Amino acid sequence: MMEINLGTFTVYMKYLFKRANRKTYYYRRRVPEDLLQHYSRAYIEVSLKQTDKVLASKICERYHEKIEKEFRRLRQGLSKQEELSNFEAAVNHLKLFGLSPDDALGENDEAEYARDIFFDSIDNTITNKLS
Repeated sequence: MMEINLGTFTVYMKYLFKRANRKTYYYRRRVPEDLLQHYSRAYIEVSLKQTDKVLASKICERYHEKIEKEFRRLRQGLSKQEELSNFEAAVNHLKLFGLSPDDALGENDEAEYARDIFFDSIDNTITNKLS
C-alpha cells in the first residue's frame, strides 16, 4: 500500500506499486482464486508509464475500476472484455484507417485519402461476402 500526501490529506493506494530499482509506477493486483483459470499469472501487473506519484495514483484508480469490472463480468459468466456498443465498435473500426467521426465531412486531403481507403475496404468486404 502506497501513501500519498496531498497537503492536509493522506491517500492510501492499495494497488499502486513501485519497484525499488525503477522510477515508473505500476498497478499490481493478485487475481482472485476463483478467477485464476482466466489469467496466465496469479498477478495482474501493468506499467502506468508514470513517474509522478499523484498522476500515477489517478491512473491506478482507473485501472482498478477496469479490473473490478472485468472480475464482475467473469463471475457472471461473461467475457473479460466489455461488449462495445455499435457506435463504439464503428469508431474503433474507423481508427484502423486513421479516421475519426469528425473526418466524415472533413475537407482536408489526409481525411479524403483515408476515407477512400476505408470505402475500398467496405467494397472489398461486401464483394467477398456476396461472391
